Amino acid sequence: MLNLYRNTIGTTSGITLIALVVTIVVLLILAGITISLVFSENGIIAKAREAAEKTNQAVINEQAQMNELAGYMENMLNGIGESTTPEEPTVPVGLEVGSTVIYNPSGTYNWQAKYCSSTKTETTDDVTLNSSTGEDFNISSWKVLSIDNETGTVELVPSAPTTGTVYLGEAQGYNNGVKLLNDACSSLYGNSEKGTCL
Repeated sequence: MLNLYRNTIGTTSGITLIALVVTIVVLLILAGITISLVFSENGIIAKAREAAEKTNQAVINEQAQMNELAGYMENMLNGIGESTTPEEPTVPVGLEVGSTVIYNPSGTYNWQAKYCSSTKTETTDDVTLNSSTGEDFNISSWKVLSIDNETGTVELVPSAPTTGTVYLGEAQGYNNGVKLLNDACSSLYGNSEKGTCL
């Protein structure tokens, strides 16, 4: 009976303390490597954040390009033509409402004979009005009426009347007088490139 007991004890298998320690050490090494790969400066999380930032920046850049393209298309459809964004006019430093400024316009306007003419007698010929220096409709001295710093627009009114005169006549001239005078003034004196409105 004693022999049987000894044989049973001799055949029992199990894990030794050394094997357990080696397994734990290997698991700790693997855990350290995993934590390093995930949380380090060049780890998975840092790279994911960097990729997210790059993606957001790419979306912002793409939206800016799409806006520029939309503006270009709108300009082309409206007949403006160039894709470059024009610089906004800026108001000169020290310019104030009421200031007197020198501005020499050089516009023209076709005054149609059906609205009368620039002479007292009605003619059948159209008359071209000209605001260049030396012409009857030239004004060089202006007062500042208003200033819009956001758009760089300055509204001007003449300091003195022109020497040129136009005569409105008949029903067309009477009914369209205000519009005709506004159109004539805009063509003769306005300059969108310089940001002046009249």
